Amino acid sequence: MASTLRTGTEKLILSVQDVEDDNRDSIGREISSLERLIATAVTDIASKINRKYVECVPDLVTTNKLLDTIRSTYSIVNHSVDSIANNVENMAKEMELNKKKLERLESIKDWKLKMHSLEEIELLICQLWYSPNEENSLANAVLLVDLEGKLKDILQRDETADQAFAERIGPALKTEVVTLRQSLTYMLNSFWDQIFSLREFNNKIILHLTASSNDALNEKLSAMDILNLIDAKIGKLSSALMHHFCKRLIAAKDPTEIIIYRDGTSFSEHEYVIRKEKPVENEKRKRPEPEKVLRAMLDLFKNLGRNLGAMKVNGKSVIQLIGDKISNEVVELLVHECLTPAIPYDSKDIPAFEALLASTDQFGEEMKKLGFFTNLTESFRKFAENYESTFINRRCSKIIDEARTLIEAPLTEFVSVGNSSDTDEDETVEEYVKTGLNKPKETDGNEEHYPKLMRLVNCQVSRTAIEIADLIVKTLDDAAKADSASAMGKILQTARNIVELYAWTAPRKHDSEISSVPVLAAISYNNCYYICHRLMIIIVEILPKMRDTMQAKNLSISFTDFIPNLRQIAAETMEKQLAHCRRQVSTLLTNDTIFLGLDDVSQYEKCMKCWMAV
Repeated sequence: MASTLRTGTEKLILSVQDVEDDNRDSIGREISSLERLIATAVTDIASKINRKYVECVPDLVTTNKLLDTIRSTYSIVNHSVDSIANNVENMAKEMELNKKKLERLESIKDWKLKMHSLEEIELLICQLWYSPNEENSLANAVLLVDLEGKLKDILQRDETADQAFAERIGPALKTEVVTLRQSLTYMLNSFWDQIFSLREFNNKIILHLTASSNDALNEKLSAMDILNLIDAKIGKLSSALMHHFCKRLIAAKDPTEIIIYRDGTSFSEHEYVIRKEKPVENEKRKRPEPEKVLRAMLDLFKNLGRNLGAMKVNGKSVIQLIGDKISNEVVELLVHECLTPAIPYDSKDIPAFEALLASTDQFGEEMKKLGFFTNLTESFRKFAENYESTFINRRCSKIIDEARTLIEAPLTEFVSVGNSSDTDEDETVEEYVKTGLNKPKETDGNEEHYPKLMRLVNCQVSRTAIEIADLIVKTLDDAAKADSASAMGKILQTARNIVELYAWTAPRKHDSEISSVPVLAAISYNNCYYICHRLMIIIVEILPKMRDTMQAKNLSISFTDFIPNLRQIAAETMEKQLAHCRRQVSTLLTNDTIFLGLDDVSQYEKCMKCWMAV
């Protein structure tokens, strides 16, 4: 009995296993059938795509046969995949399909998604085919971008299921999409060239604008933005405005006379005509008048604002797009070509420069109102806050240039300086008391020498030496008037640099004259001592008046370290001349008979000449 029961149970188990095997085989057969269907459909679709988009067969071009094939294939695959998926879910959990069959099923599901994407792509292509670019440029640009995204997505998927898609369908669709983009791009480029054109005629640059406020124009501009064309176009237009107009206005002798604004044959046409000026050879370039440049530049942008104000790119003004490209460049150009050269050398010219800064601020505000400048644009005020450093550097540079000119000037004009030997000592004391050099209350036994201590013996010096000393005094006066510590420090250092420049340059510049002409050697000697004298007077007369101001700015200056050096230079100058004289005397005295035969007139004159030389 037990044996009979066991046999019946085993038969039942075997019967269930047979059912499970049949189910597995059924699913496998469905998958295989579906794979064959997909392979046949893909081949058919690839052939029709090639004939439609590559060979341009009229029957396919003018009908929806390709779209119908894709839809029918997608419908069959979708129904079959859903059926197989339901069968798999209805099977017992302990039943497991072969892993390879599951992978084949997933591959079919992927093909189902591809068929759906392919249907969407074909629909978009058909829409673009039957939608004129001229009338529907914006809508077509949106469709084209969507089409390119879907095609890119489908091409990036795994292509292991069938190479027909990668080798035949994909390339044909890519070629068609590229052709559609080229067609729309060509139309939009032609449209842009119609509203903006630049040409050269008879030494003139002419910018032609055809601007209007209709929606069709703005739609085309927005379409260019969607296709990423507008940025390059705006960049090229902005570059032309900078190169042919802004820079020419700044370089012109009179910027208001080289540009003309005129209307074309219709209300929407405008022309900007600017004359090219010939460069003047062998002539230093003349800096422009900043006020005229600002007026001419503002007129240019006002005209652009009036002509382009209604043009929009996806809601953003064309004026703003141009401003984003050139605003900072315009500010930089005006700062470099107009403001920086206008920085004054002397403090008396600062009010005029401040007025110019106010004009540039007004220019910036007007440009903001027009839309070319924004709050992110570099401000002229930033330059104005930092121009003092440039002013001080330029002032110091001018002082050094002036000093170099005086140092290198010929030692030809002589002036008498100092006190004569018969000057009354009491008079000398009174003179120095007036200048603040008061006689100390406590003096030693050498009190009688005090009046002579700061007195320069009467002598002749070159006028340039006096002017160099006066320049040092003037520089110190400028330093005392400086507002900031950094400015004062730079000017004080410049005063020292004048003396240092003299010590290094004067002996080398005038070396040949000093060595060969005794009078110039003496003048050079006196110049050194005269400058030493003036430096000592500065130390006790001018610097004490500046002491409080310098201490407040934690600064100090001294010239005492130059005095020994100047004295050494004076001594070396005189020694060079004496050495030259010794060589001349030695040459003359080589003749042993120079003092013989003096009763002869010629011999006597030769001896006297030698004696006078000695």
